[in-house]
Amino acid sequence: MSSKFLTLIFFVALSLGITSDATACRNPSHETHTFLDFLPVFAKDEALIALVEIVEPFVLRDQRETTVKVVKPMSGSTPGQMVRVAKILHSCSQDSRVAKGEKYFIAGAIEEDGLFYGEWQNVPSHYAGHRPKPKKRPWEQTRALRD
Repeated sequence: MSSKFLTLIFFVALSLGITSDATACRNPSHETHTFLDFLPVFAKDEALIALVEIVEPFVLRDQRETTVKVVKPMSGSTPGQMVRVAKILHSCSQDSRVAKGEKYFIAGAIEEDGLFYGEWQNVPSHYAGHRPKPKKRPWEQTRALRD
C-alpha cells in the first residue's frame, strides 16, 4: 500500500473516533480501573464492595455511565442490586474495555449524584508481587474529569 493511502486511512479513522482511548495514556502506571480483576487489600474500608456483572457496557464514546448487577455483595449492597457506574473520561481509563456479561470487583461509593465512583490506579490486571501500592483517586477529582 502506498504511504498516501495509509495516511488517508489513518486520518479517516481518527476523524471517526475509531482509535482507542488507551493509546493516549503514555505511562502504564497512570492507567486507572473501576472494574477490577481482584480486590486490592487497601479497598477493604470502601463503602461499597462487590462482585458485579456488566449489564449495560459503555457503547457510545460520550456515554456517561454503565449499569452493573451485584452478584456477590461484600459491603454496602445487596444481591441483584443494580448500580449505575460513572464512566471516567480520560485517556488512561481502562473502563471502556469491559463487555456485557463479564464479572469484576468494584470498590468505592455511590456519591451525591447517584453514581458509583471507585477509580483505582496502580492495580495490575492480575496479582503481581512488588508493584506500587494501589490507590483510589478522590471522587471529586474523578467527577471533574467527567464534566
